[in-house]
Amino acid sequence: MRKFEVLLDGKMIGYLLFDANAAEITAISTFVPIEYRGLGVAKTLVEMFAAYAKINNLQMKATCSYVKKNLNL
Repeated sequence: MRKFEVLLDGKMIGYLLFDANAAEITAISTFVPIEYRGLGVAKTLVEMFAAYAKINNLQMKATCSYVKKNLNL
């Protein structure tokens, strides 16, 4: 399992766990601590996920409900 992270002043304030292979990338879960929710951190993580998939020509899948909802998967 791998992850994308959002950092603020060197501190991780959110992450998205994912698995990937040569054909697809699957979002497993996202997490943002309570004190950083509502600031767009999770949205940034989803954008990172989608950009990575596009750059690497991967089909996107998700078990994470937040990612499914925001990318209409």
